[in-house]
Amino acid sequence: MVNGRVEREDELPGPQVNKRHVTDSRSFLEWIAGLAKREGTFGRSSVVALNALKNIRTFPAIYRLARMEPFAAALRTNPRLILRCLTQDYLVRGFSVGVSARCFLYHHRRLQLALSSSFLRRLTMDQVTLFEVRDEETHVSVTVGQTRPLHDKEGELDMYLRVEGKPVFVLSFTVVPGWAAGSAAREVVLISRMQGLAGCYPEIKLARKVLKDVAPNALLLACVQGIALALGIEELASVNSFQQTAYRDEYSERLQRNYEEFFGELGIEKNNAGFLVSAIPIPEKPMACIKTGHKLRTKEKRAIKLAVRTACFELVRAKVVGEQTSYVRLIQQRSEARQAPQTDGLMSSLLQ
Repeated sequence: MVNGRVEREDELPGPQVNKRHVTDSRSFLEWIAGLAKREGTFGRSSVVALNALKNIRTFPAIYRLARMEPFAAALRTNPRLILRCLTQDYLVRGFSVGVSARCFLYHHRRLQLALSSSFLRRLTMDQVTLFEVRDEETHVSVTVGQTRPLHDKEGELDMYLRVEGKPVFVLSFTVVPGWAAGSAAREVVLISRMQGLAGCYPEIKLARKVLKDVAPNALLLACVQGIALALGIEELASVNSFQQTAYRDEYSERLQRNYEEFFGELGIEKNNAGFLVSAIPIPEKPMACIKTGHKLRTKEKRAIKLAVRTACFELVRAKVVGEQTSYVRLIQQRSEARQAPQTDGLMSSLLQ
């Protein structure tokens, strides 16, 4: 970070490493081949190794990063932590392997520079509870942590809405350089997956009851904004339905509801690159535009989302280290100037 601003992606400083962590291209390719062999067939291994060779300038930096803790510990149980960004369509349908690799490297360097080592380890190896609330019958929480296999091409961090500990809705996101999402911002939080989990409608209904009918996608979006502000990030982007890595023609209507329609209701439109982009916090419609009879309910929902966003901001801000803390304070001041409502006591009164 220079003068309170994050450098360009290609200029982000890498982790401080000892000489033994510096590798030549040959040892790097041998390492990739070893991981690929663990992961699958000879054909798949060959594709992974070839992609690494084509992007030889980027991947040694990933190799050095991955040998640092806590990434090294995670790799011992999950070799896909690295291999997923060596494949086509990582994060966004249409991303080249080169772009995918640079986004992967940016995200992990950014978090390593910003967060305390203990908090980073928890994010990488476990799930961190962002907030939780309970009524007389139901316990609802939101957690965040390193994405796991099966859907791990769809983001670096998974945020789950949980009911009695069971995940029922997920939002996956990654910190990437702005150019990757067609944005002029230095960096954005890129949302690449947002959906309810199969068979969880009864639990989602219970969660909405506890949260005064705030929808799961709206709730997790508030959490993401809080994390972004804590990291000093002022813009978010989301894939559109066609860019989602799981896109199939038979899923198109459902994916459009999840992305274009949801963000469109918030007044967020596609940029020239097709991403749905907004400032953080997302501007809200003036109350004068809300229909008569819906205003009280809208105020209640906004208060809850603001309280949740603030709780996530404060939790992550406490884990931010080094010179980035001053920049985060500046971002917080800008955010408060754009959105003035007070949040004191909102979470404690959530269930009243």
